Amino acid sequence: ARAGVEQGNSIITTGIKAVEAVVNAIRSLPFPLNIAAGAVTAGVIASLGVAIGGAFGGGGNAPAPANDGTGTVFGDAEAKSESIARAIDHLREVDTLTMRYSAAMLASLRSIEANIGGLTNLIIRTNGAEDLADRVQTGFKPTGVTAIFGGAMQKVGAVLDKIPVIGGILGGVVGAIGKLIGSLFGTKTSVVGQGIYGGAQSLGGIMSGGFQGQYYTDIQKKKKFLGITTSTRYSTQYSEASAELERQFSLIFTGFYDAISAAAGPLGLSLDEVQARLDSFVINIGKIDLKGLTGAQIQEKLAAVFGAAADNLARYAIAGLDQFQKVGEGYFETLIRVASSVEAVTSAMTMLGRSTNLTIAASMNLVELFGSVGDMVSATDEYFGLYFTGTEQTAARTAQMTQALAGLGLAMPDSIAGFRALVEAQDLSTEAGRAAYVALIQLAPAFADLVGAAQDAASAAAIADERTSLERRLLELQGDTAALRALDLAQLDASNRALQQQIWALEDQRQAAEAAASAAEKLRSAWTTITVALIAEIERIRGVMGTKAGSYAEALAAFNNASMLARGGDQEAAKALSGLSQALLSQAAETVRSSEDLARLQGLTAASLEQTLAIITQAAGSSTTTDATESPEPNWWEQFATNQMGTATIPANDDQSALLDELRALRQEVADLRGEQRIASAAIASGTAKTARILERVTPDGDALSTRTAA
Repeated sequence: ARAGVEQGNSIITTGIKAVEAVVNAIRSLPFPLNIAAGAVTAGVIASLGVAIGGAFGGGGNAPAPANDGTGTVFGDAEAKSESIARAIDHLREVDTLTMRYSAAMLASLRSIEANIGGLTNLIIRTNGAEDLADRVQTGFKPTGVTAIFGGAMQKVGAVLDKIPVIGGILGGVVGAIGKLIGSLFGTKTSVVGQGIYGGAQSLGGIMSGGFQGQYYTDIQKKKKFLGITTSTRYSTQYSEASAELERQFSLIFTGFYDAISAAAGPLGLSLDEVQARLDSFVINIGKIDLKGLTGAQIQEKLAAVFGAAADNLARYAIAGLDQFQKVGEGYFETLIRVASSVEAVTSAMTMLGRSTNLTIAASMNLVELFGSVGDMVSATDEYFGLYFTGTEQTAARTAQMTQALAGLGLAMPDSIAGFRALVEAQDLSTEAGRAAYVALIQLAPAFADLVGAAQDAASAAAIADERTSLERRLLELQGDTAALRALDLAQLDASNRALQQQIWALEDQRQAAEAAASAAEKLRSAWTTITVALIAEIERIRGVMGTKAGSYAEALAAFNNASMLARGGDQEAAKALSGLSQALLSQAAETVRSSEDLARLQGLTAASLEQTLAIITQAAGSSTTTDATESPEPNWWEQFATNQMGTATIPANDDQSALLDELRALRQEVADLRGEQRIASAAIASGTAKTARILERVTPDGDALSTRTAA
């Protein structure tokens, strides 16, 4: 502190001594040379860095600094914002044709860039700020007697210049002294800044009522005493900006509003909340100093100023992205980069059929692992083209195209002709129509490729469907149920295949049960028909005589063999029993010698058929008797019929064993009957021979009976 005080005292002392030197120079010479000498002395002292003016008086406040577009770049407070140009560069790395939000952001940024160019052009053409500055009277204005005396000496010098030989020298000296004397006292006015001024105003107000701007000129006035500046004062003059210039500003800020609103979509933010914050944000552009700048320099400065405004606006509307901001980035650039990257990741995952529920941090990390969003998009597209079928690719591309057109408020055409009609329907006299026209022209090649791929896929799909239909028909003819079901399973989602297999298993069980029941019913019906026929034959035998001729022994053997087979379960043999019994009894009627023998044979045949019927009835679970009555509930028969058909597996039943035992007993009984038949036949033959001998004695040679009187 002490050193500062000493330094200040030293400065004051130096200033006082400088003033003394000027005063001494004035005293040392006669007028007007003393005035010139004092001015020269003051100039020399000022060139040495001594501020003499402070010893005579103070100056006014300096004007507010102009807006250079600095202060918003991360890591460098002095760097100018390049957020607009760099945000556009980031969007070039993603497919903005099919990404709805990125396309909207790019359209807004290109509009901003174009409007900044238009604003630059307007400033250069109209020169509104320069017109205001031209109204200011700049330069040095002498004051007091020195102004009169200096002017007079300059006139004398001009007269002396006309004298031959020495006139030029004398005139030049006198004129110079007069000019010097005239500059010792007066005021110097300068324009130190000029351009465009925008006061504090909300973005919502700009959106609804337009930007309020002005031209400005900063003026500096310096007062001099003996050639020394004794005070410096500043002032600013304003004039209304042109309506066209204000409109250009409004368009630029509208572009920022739209771009930030679009960025809210991929980040999953509420659009209403984001736009409410945008509306309430206060924009304070301040002064944009354009004095002495070329056209290119003006456009560069405007881009920096608007970029810095966008950085502040983006940070206010969508906060929380500081962790993703890179050194050298403005916040608006960071917002566009993060939002477009997240949308690119979401689009890629959707195209590949993967989950899109990733956080912003996860999406950005995925992009970093690939190196950049452009690298991620390129690698994903290559993988998609190599490992996905044509049908899958067409479906994914169609979904992307539909979404892109929906972002333009348009429906997806179904043909090349339809897309062309959509392009030609756009109204190029409107801004919206021009924007849609440009987007459609850019989408046209992709749509044509998509339609071609869809047609190829449709043709391939038709061929594949035709082949699948033929293969299915072949499998149906071959009866290959397993292969048919494999085809059906392949068409189902993996998560539903187990359910379909359960359905088939239940259907198979039901069909097996129905088939077993049907087979049992058919078998029961067949046996019922047989038993009814046998009952009818038994009744016929008991009341009716047969008449057919033939070998009795052959008929008896055929009947016995069929009876044995029928009792063993042979339906064909059982069906033949009726006819065989008729043939047997017909032979018997022609062979036996008496009606008693025929009646006995009829009884034996009927008994055999009844026994066969009883065995069949027991095997079939039927209570059918000679009265041809049937039981409505053949319990055991269901299992027996199923076993006969071989279509279902049933548990072992003791009745089957009993049936086999009965069949064995029946065969033994048949053998016994055959033995009895042989004995009976022998007895009949013996009786017949005895009868013949008796008759021979009674009626010799067949004559009439002879009688003999007993003694």
